Amino acid sequence: MHTHHDLSADQLEIFWRRLAEAINSVGAKQESLFLAKLALLLVNQCPDFTVAQQAIDDAKANLNPDTKERE
Repeated sequence: MHTHHDLSADQLEIFWRRLAEAINSVGAKQESLFLAKLALLLVNQCPDFTVAQQAIDDAKANLNPDTKERE
């Protein structure tokens, strides 16, 4: 997992809370669209294509494929 970041633990916590609140506020039907839009907005802030690609793998890491809800 790529762990380089300039955010403090407090900033990461604030981001995590705001993300959870935003996901909750858009609702289950638009959750995937919201997350895709957020990902595209954030990746445009990342100047390193390799880091952006690695983030996809990092996000998928340790997810259980047996718990897919949308199949």
